[in-house]
Formats: sequence, structure tokens, C-alpha cells
Amino acid sequence: MRRWCVSRSLPSMSYKKESLSDVRLHSAARQGNVMDLRHLLESGKVHTDSRDKEGTTPLMMASAGGHLECCRELIKQGADPTLRRKTGAGSLFLAAQGGFRDIVNLLIRAGAPVNARCKDGGTALMVAAQQGYAEICLELINSGANIHYQMKDGATCLFLAAQNGHAKVVSLILAIADSAKDSSALLAEEMINIRRLDGATPLYMSAQMGFDYVVRLLLSAGANPNIVRNVRDSPIRLLVHHQYPSLLSRRMEYRHC
Repeated sequence: MRRWCVSRSLPSMSYKKESLSDVRLHSAARQGNVMDLRHLLESGKVHTDSRDKEGTTPLMMASAGGHLECCRELIKQGADPTLRRKTGAGSLFLAAQGGFRDIVNLLIRAGAPVNARCKDGGTALMVAAQQGYAEICLELINSGANIHYQMKDGATCLFLAAQNGHAKVVSLILAIADSAKDSSALLAEEMINIRRLDGATPLYMSAQMGFDYVVRLLLSAGANPNIVRNVRDSPIRLLVHHQYPSLLSRRMEYRHC
């Protein structure tokens, strides 16, 4: 299972060494101490978007920690919601990762780019889908998040939701794809049967993990159970192997999807 980590970093980017006041500002943002944060910002001794060695700003820290009032104060004081860490993750990504819907809404209204991508190709929608945050996914999609983007390994938001058994998110993404079929039917079909670089599909991963209901959703939407993974494996073989009676009785129905 893929995990995005707030502390991940990549070399080659350099930032000004933090002052003691910067460290205190970051600590206040991380801990959600809005009084200290406001005092430091109003002292004139710190920059609203001061960065640590990984490129993390106070707004990113407050967003990752779910500290709504700190986020509001930082944005009020001019914090830039478009900035990103060395990994490419920004405040919106971190808020979506943590499931903080109010902060996601705040950041979107403040101008955070909904389709900003991490170094591995991940987006806020992808990490929300992976974590199963359906309401956040809907908010991001309604704000323009692209459901077809792929990570460098080929995974999409649908793939990540299916892999982790998040039926509500899978249903949401399938519904969005279905509503666009009149103009992009082929694109919708390709999304359902998208293959990661290792050959796995959303149906394959949900079958492998034993997510019965997600498998049903994908089959009903037209997922092909006969697509063979690079290792000569297929969803049908997995259903037989795991002996899912409720799905085995229907597998022939979808055999030629």
C-alpha cells in the first residue's frame, strides 16, 4: 500500500537557515497554538511563509495537523497556499491526506491549486481517495480536480480507492466518469480498466484484497475481469482462488465485458 509521508524529502533544494523565531512559528503552527502564532506574525520578526529545511511552511504544518484556526490566521496574514515542499506536496495535499475537510475548503477558496502534483505524480484527490475521504474527494472534483491523472507508477484515484476497499469513493468516481460518457466514453472505459505499470487493474487489486463490494461495483461499471497482469494473473483467477461464492456465481455474466 502506498503511503505519502509528511517528512519525506528530496535533495537539491536549499532554503535559508531558520531563525529561532521561525522555529517558534513553525512549532506554533504544528501544535495548533493560534495565540502564539498570531503574536509571532504580528511581531514582524518572522516571514509568514518561512520554510524549514524540507521546504515546509507554517501553513503546510497547520494544514497537516488539522489546525483550522491557525490556517485561517496564516491566510489572513498573507500565507501563500500555492507553495509546495521538496516532495511536491502542498498545504491542500496535506489537508486532504489528513481528512480535514474544512481546511480543504478554506485552502481551495484561498487559491490552492487542486491539481498540483507531487514528485511521484500524486495529487490531493489521489491521497483523499486512498484514505477513503469521499466528501473531500467530491469537494476536490467539484473544484476541478482531474480524476484521470496517473501517478508515475500508473495508479489513479480510482485505482487507489479500489485497492484500499473504499466503496464510497469508488462509487463517486464511477458516477463522475459515467456522467461524462456522452463526451468521453472511451476515456471512462479506459479509466475503469486502467493498468498500473506492473499490469494490475483496479478490479485485480480489489479482488486480491478481498473487497467483495468494490469488485461488484467495478464489474457492474464494465471492468474487464479477463485482463491479465504482467505476472500472468487475472481477477477471475483470484476470485476462484479466494473462493468468493457471491462473486463466482456472477463472473461468467461479466466474462465478455
